[in-house]
Amino acid sequence: MESCFAQLSPAAVIVSEGHATAAREAAHSLGLPLITLCPSLSEDAGRFRLHAPSRGEVAPDLEPEPDNLALFMQTSGTVGGPKLVMHSHQTILSAAASLVESFHLSEGDRAISIAPMFHSLALVGTVLTAAISGSSLICAADSSPQMFFEGMDEFSPTWFGAVPSMLQAILLDAPRFEHVIRRRQLRFFRSVAAPLPAASATALEGIFRAPLIQVYGMSEAPGITAEPLPPGERRSGSVGRVICADVAIVNDDLERVPAGAYGQVAVRGGNVALGYWNNPHATGEAFRNGWLLTGDCGHFDEDGFLYLTGRIREFINRGGEKICPAEVDEVLQRHPRVAQALTFPIPDSRLGEEVAVALVAGEPGAVTAVEMQRFAAARLAFHKIPRHFFFLDEIPVGDTGKPSRQGMRDRLPLLTPPPPPAHAAPRNALEKTLARLWAEAIRRPEPGIHDPFFESGGESLVLLGHKLM
Repeated sequence: MESCFAQLSPAAVIVSEGHATAAREAAHSLGLPLITLCPSLSEDAGRFRLHAPSRGEVAPDLEPEPDNLALFMQTSGTVGGPKLVMHSHQTILSAAASLVESFHLSEGDRAISIAPMFHSLALVGTVLTAAISGSSLICAADSSPQMFFEGMDEFSPTWFGAVPSMLQAILLDAPRFEHVIRRRQLRFFRSVAAPLPAASATALEGIFRAPLIQVYGMSEAPGITAEPLPPGERRSGSVGRVICADVAIVNDDLERVPAGAYGQVAVRGGNVALGYWNNPHATGEAFRNGWLLTGDCGHFDEDGFLYLTGRIREFINRGGEKICPAEVDEVLQRHPRVAQALTFPIPDSRLGEEVAVALVAGEPGAVTAVEMQRFAAARLAFHKIPRHFFFLDEIPVGDTGKPSRQGMRDRLPLLTPPPPPAHAAPRNALEKTLARLWAEAIRRPEPGIHDPFFESGGESLVLLGHKLM
């Protein structure tokens, strides 16, 4: 918190009355003036007064203009460090208005917000949509499934939004709250910020008896596309159609490419941020010729449905072959005993980068690295097959709820690979011949029949070189 305040150099810090928070402590440590927010409990909900010890009650002396800077929103920092996105009153209200129209929100709706308030899902996608539509809002004290189901039971929300990690936690705890789910009916619910496994989406829709709507947006441009509500068509793998001003797939020269062609997703319109605070280099890279370059790779189909294939900077460069890690995630998560998969690059002396995966099994020990490699080999091109598997209890996520592929790479020294299979000697003439050829190729004596070839140093280039010698 102190580093954040040092970066922003605020004139003062507003804190809630009667709450000892990290913001209060950091402001005190840095000598920043404090303004206390005092809720007016005897008046309508949302009424409050501001009090500064040196000035007494503070009264605003001007009205903000639409283009005035309204807030900073921190990016998730999944590629590179986090940046501070600058939004005006106009940009965030434009994004919220698009979501209100897309989901047909009205005074009859009631949302429960379980995301942290600094996340665009909570602030723009829930709080401001409620304010614009005149609907009701419940803010949960935390993001736990327990708090969500208690709020669902007490307040009967018509919808909610969550990131995939929250939805996965809700899915796991749903059997304990079956009595709540039976007597409370949602109109719809949303998934944002990262891909949700198809199997989890199907299970959640079955449990809540309501459509799960995929929404694509980012801190720099909330509310880019969304799937339509029923009876509108939803297409598997798509994040829906455009709900803001203009979205294009562009090539390296920022030229639009035709439907079906892959490129970078670019956005322009009223929901796009002003740039990055105190970071002209990053602003110049991302905001070009009126477009926000999202860093996401994807394509449109002929009917205007957008499909995303991953972050351009997250692509794994394996010996010149570009691999989209999200594609590998999706394939591995089809395995019935895999709950989550996160593919990421690790350094390789021959190829530059190699494919690695962090896996969360449905039950501990439910799958092995050899089994998963065979599963992947039957569904992926050779160069996309993961060579390294790490089994975890859960996939680490950042403050915004997104898993970080770069973060997994940074955690490599802490990860423990699965133990190698027990050695089993060749049993017949064919196995002995194969073992001899393998030993010559990878310069490893006495390989066993269950040893994983790739994890033992095997590689197609090694085999080719051995054949040519």
